[in-house]
Amino acid sequence: MIARYWWGKSGRKGIHWLGWRKLCKPKCLGGLGFKNFEAFNKAMVAKQAWRILEKPTSLVVKILKARYFPHDDFMQASLGSSSSMIWKSILWGREVIEDGLIWRVGNGASIRVFQDRWIPKPFTFKPLTDRGLDWNTTISDLLTASGSWNLPLLEQHFSLEDRDIIFGIALGLVSQLGDSKFWFFSKNRKYSVNTRYRVAVRQCDEDFGVGGSNQSAQEGFWMRIWKLAVPNKIKMLIWRACTDILPTTVNLSKRRVLTSHVCSRCGKYPEDAYHALWSSKMSQIFWKCTYFI
Repeated sequence: MIARYWWGKSGRKGIHWLGWRKLCKPKCLGGLGFKNFEAFNKAMVAKQAWRILEKPTSLVVKILKARYFPHDDFMQASLGSSSSMIWKSILWGREVIEDGLIWRVGNGASIRVFQDRWIPKPFTFKPLTDRGLDWNTTISDLLTASGSWNLPLLEQHFSLEDRDIIFGIALGLVSQLGDSKFWFFSKNRKYSVNTRYRVAVRQCDEDFGVGGSNQSAQEGFWMRIWKLAVPNKIKMLIWRACTDILPTTVNLSKRRVLTSHVCSRCGKYPEDAYHALWSSKMSQIFWKCTYFI
């Protein structure tokens, strides 16, 4: 309904120039920031899964545990046979929790170095390589008797990138306490739908991206466009040109609206976005009359 409204014109059906999933991407990634309802629903259901972890003694959790995971932890519980729709939905939302739930290092006795998620490094939260350490090594084996990091051991068995991140994990008094889990993507370390929505979008859309230098450059490019001090209709024109969804003869011929992709003004070259806005004779005359040339 939103897509039909967005692409429609005066109540008439319009051409959907861009797919719904791409429209749902944030503006910094080339979309328009429309709400992805599948991801939002997943984030909402994941909140119920978070309550199972947060309130394990509640009556509802006791009933679910007795029925579906009597001998396991909730994060290791399986679907099982003859599962209810509620339980299937909770496990579907649990995928959201799994992406951001990591260990907070206390005494380190419960955390396995290479099997558990404990390094604050999205989205793996695990070391890059073992470098000779036993697979079942725990965090407590990496600490000194005083509860601080064993620096020579870390330098020997961890990469420089992981070593710098591990050094930044504060221990102090918490090294005397037990290990616990927290939500990584929130400042108060508690789950919220808003902080989990972006991760849910990434799960629902394989093209969303997980970061890196290319994505950072892409975000910088789009944000410069959306921050331009020009009317919104000009921003939308630039956005449509950069995503190649202008109603040019090339695009219209691809959708079989027109039979020819030749520019109707010059009659020589195909009319793509570059030709329509810059290289054609009419465009050159226009740009020469503007303030920018």
